Amino acid sequence: MDFVTNSSSTCFVIIVDEELKFDEFINVIGIKNDSSFRDIYESLFYAFKDNLEPAREFINTCRWRQDGESVEDFISRMYPPKTLEKFKEAEQKGKKVFMGWLSSENNVIESFFCTDYFIIDSKNIYIDYSVDGW
Repeated sequence: MDFVTNSSSTCFVIIVDEELKFDEFINVIGIKNDSSFRDIYESLFYAFKDNLEPAREFINTCRWRQDGESVEDFISRMYPPKTLEKFKEAEQKGKKVFMGWLSSENNVIESFFCTDYFIIDSKNIYIDYSVDGW
């Protein structure tokens, strides 16, 4: 018997003051040091970290970008309005805006997180992980 499998990727936006830091990430996720889930979120952190690109560079080479589409139009089409607002505000304030994607084909942690989506909006970190969750 044959079966069909499907892979998925999830595109994300991360906005930080300077760089994505593990301690800040774990704190905004709400995971304590002794949590059984810490390893899972540590893996997610490093998956994000390994796939970060400056947002404008990412969009300029992104396979989901339509011909002639501006960076702002791309974000507006792919993400909720608040993410475009955060993007513009971050660039004006000199914050770092990154984008990237995770794939269900890479490992079990990325595969797990490709089945869901979330948005984190804290003082120091904004993460929109809402595009193309299964």
